[in-house]
Amino acid sequence: MDQFECILTKNDVELGKPHPEIYQLAAQKLSLPSNQCLVLEDSVNGIKAAQSAGMPVFALTNAVTRNSVHEAQLLQREYILDDLTEAQEAVFDYLQSGS
Repeated sequence: MDQFECILTKNDVELGKPHPEIYQLAAQKLSLPSNQCLVLEDSVNGIKAAQSAGMPVFALTNAVTRNSVHEAQLLQREYILDDLTEAQEAVFDYLQSGS
């Protein structure tokens, strides 16, 4: 766990997703503005929470969340990754683009 500056769980907040509280708290603990954070989420409620916190977000879907994430149409297609092996390249491309 020493590779992470902070770890938060649902026990650290009063309001669960889709409320942005957990992401707001993370930004605060890291002393970063929301737009300098990047969220990797797997669910519709998580995506909504990150967006409400003003954070860019990638969806990393799984067999359970894949259909609901696509159907919700909360993100442009390039920010929805259905294969975990796509994540590193997509995130690096995003960071290099300065988006």
